[in-house]
Parts: sequence; C-alpha cells; structure tokens
Amino acid sequence: MIDLSTIKKEDFDQHINTLFTFKNEENMDASFELIETSSSESLNTESFRLLFRGPSDVSYPQQLFHFNHLALGVLEIFAVPIRKEDSGIYYEAIFSRFKNKNGGM
Repeated sequence: MIDLSTIKKEDFDQHINTLFTFKNEENMDASFELIETSSSESLNTESFRLLFRGPSDVSYPQQLFHFNHLALGVLEIFAVPIRKEDSGIYYEAIFSRFKNKNGGM
C-alpha cells in the first residue's frame, strides 16, 4: 500500500481519466474515475484535491475507500460526495500537510 503521507498531487496528475476500483457493499467491483486534481497553498500548509466521478445510479456515503489502481496500487482515500449530475455523482478527497522549515512538504 502507498504511504499517503508522502504522496503528492503530481503522483495523481498522470492518472486523470483513469479508474480507481473498490469493492462495494455487495462485494462487487465498483469504479470511480479521477477527473481532476488541483492544489492550494497557504503560509504553513500545502494541500491538494482529487475529484472523482462515480456512477449516477449508486450513491456512496463519505467513507474511507479502499481503492485499487492499475499503476498506483492499493490506496485508502477518504472521499466525500459533493454533488450529483446526470453524468454521475462527484466525490472529493483533500490532502493537507504542514510545510517544513524549508518551504516543502
């Protein structure tokens, strides 16, 4: 499993439009598509956001998803549903960490 304390937005950028799969409540494979990454910075913190699109016919509550990705491997990501559209239900995951003294993470 990938250590999420060291992962960065750039690790996800190359995987936009790819699928992150997980087992749903019925133990069936379900998928979210990573559709966007973005970042922000303040004086003391750096953060990045992942936006996933899931199916429109099934809504999942906010939870820790045990994702599997072909290139990244197994990831545990806490994601929250933020909106529903005809194209799917959108889920957001936010990663934040304090900057070290040298300005990096």
